[in-house]
Amino acid sequence: MKIIQIIAQKVWLLFIAINLMVFIYLMAGLNLGLNLNWNQSQFKNNPDQVENLFNYLKNKNQLKVNYYTTREILHLQDIKKLLFKFKMIIFALLALLITQLIFLVKFWRRQIINLIKQILFICLGFELLLFIILRFYFEKIFYQFHLFTFSNDYWQLDPNFESLINVFPPAYFQNLIISTMIITTAIFIMLLALIYFLKDQTER
Repeated sequence: MKIIQIIAQKVWLLFIAINLMVFIYLMAGLNLGLNLNWNQSQFKNNPDQVENLFNYLKNKNQLKVNYYTTREILHLQDIKKLLFKFKMIIFALLALLITQLIFLVKFWRRQIINLIKQILFICLGFELLLFIILRFYFEKIFYQFHLFTFSNDYWQLDPNFESLINVFPPAYFQNLIISTMIITTAIFIMLLALIYFLKDQTER
């Protein structure tokens, strides 16, 4: 019976860690990806186009269509819909995380600090694994992501005729993912430091 409880606890911690990672990754990635200052620093040669595009994605203005072909405009509409879905997923994950933590406190209150510490270590382990995977398979994952996410081929742009692929090449998204990983790793480390501090305070 005790073995079953231990297994159930570990599975629950793994489930929480996965949800926490996806939640923080989406939060950090969206905030950074839609941050105008960060994006303008990436594209100093196209400040007006970048500002208009990201304000369009944030529903602050209309898209200046003279920059883009019909395929590019349709693809940007798809991206806008995708961003909305990501925001809905964030809210759903937040509700799920709150529910999971409530159950964690209810069933393992006395171990809560150690359990949260384990969750954060699992997250850091996933960070390392993700870094290794992206280091060797970024292009393949990037391609498969587009196939899975978009139901059309508007994302397959021709750099000779369409500017969007030149303004936002795969290297841009690689930089975005690396920057997001740095932010999320820093968040997990800070949370872990806080947990160790709280544990030290409770043991005094």
